[in-house]
Amino acid sequence: LLGCLAIDKDLILTGNVIGEIYQWNRNNIAGVKKYHTKAVDCISITDEHVLSGGRDGKINIMDRTLNVLMSIDMNEKDYGSISPGVRSLKYDPSQNNLLVGTYGSEIYELSVDIASQSVGSNKLLMQGHYSPAKKTTNEIWGLAVFPDGQTYATVSDDATLRIWNVAERKQEKLLRFDVNAKGQELPKDPATQELSDKYRSRSIEVSPDGNFLGVGFKDGTLCIVDKEKWKTLPPINDNARWIADVKFSPNGQYVAVGSHDTSIMVYNFPAMTKKCKMTGHSSYVRHIDWSVDSQTIHSNSGDYELLFWNAETGKQNTSGATAYRDEKWATWTCIIGWPVQGIWPPCSKGTDINACHRSNLKHE
Repeated sequence: LLGCLAIDKDLILTGNVIGEIYQWNRNNIAGVKKYHTKAVDCISITDEHVLSGGRDGKINIMDRTLNVLMSIDMNEKDYGSISPGVRSLKYDPSQNNLLVGTYGSEIYELSVDIASQSVGSNKLLMQGHYSPAKKTTNEIWGLAVFPDGQTYATVSDDATLRIWNVAERKQEKLLRFDVNAKGQELPKDPATQELSDKYRSRSIEVSPDGNFLGVGFKDGTLCIVDKEKWKTLPPINDNARWIADVKFSPNGQYVAVGSHDTSIMVYNFPAMTKKCKMTGHSSYVRHIDWSVDSQTIHSNSGDYELLFWNAETGKQNTSGATAYRDEKWATWTCIIGWPVQGIWPPCSKGTDINACHRSNLKHE
């Protein structure tokens, strides 16, 4: 199968999925040779050189007769790529600069010396969430802004937590959930041989002081991340299905977790002992919010219910729509409720709007 194509004047090259590069003379094969152990995903041609990049993380720099002059291995620890398969290459011979795009959604700038077959400096210009799964989805599911308003965090199907700088538009930190303390990759799902649901994030929230993050996963696991130490605290597995929402109380004393098992768990923070469990939804919980005084929670579910809860006891207030009509809410992320009626277009379906977030202007 064809993986890539490059044409420069009379030089026509194609790469295939088993690592071979074909040279063509019009419609005829002029030569073929294996250069990579996995698929060739990119070939770049300059006046004097041909470059190839493969899913094996290897880069070959060749002359125009396809003799290898030097090779670069993006798997080496010096590069720190989360997924080093090479997707694109651009070489500037006048500056000896090589731009490398990887499967890990990274762009590197390398200083190469072909004569000495060496790489000088390497600079990571850009990085972001990527798509490791081939059989399932690769989506960003969670975003939360820090209290300073200058940084925010995201989580996704790629089993990473990333912190971003708003002003500089760049990633500041990355934490992998699919590796152990030694940086070794943890076992994959035996059925799919891809990332396990226990590493695939579905929600994230930042504590009021900005020092901790709560992350919910597809298998129902909850993790608290210490931002200063940049490590996860022991995971909690009280939910049977994925965690759709995590919210810290405004006073910083509790964490509420909404799950697809239709329940809401509330924990004392930072001890993370169980405070109460809220049950009453007939479908999966989608969004939850705390009142400003940290005494009440309201929640939306997959069947478009809006329910109200006493956060101290965990009991539902069936008269909540009346009892809390003037309640001040610390956040509003529920898509069903009086203040958000206007976000629904006429004749819209319940699936037309999946998320909302009110600004953090203080209540007067």
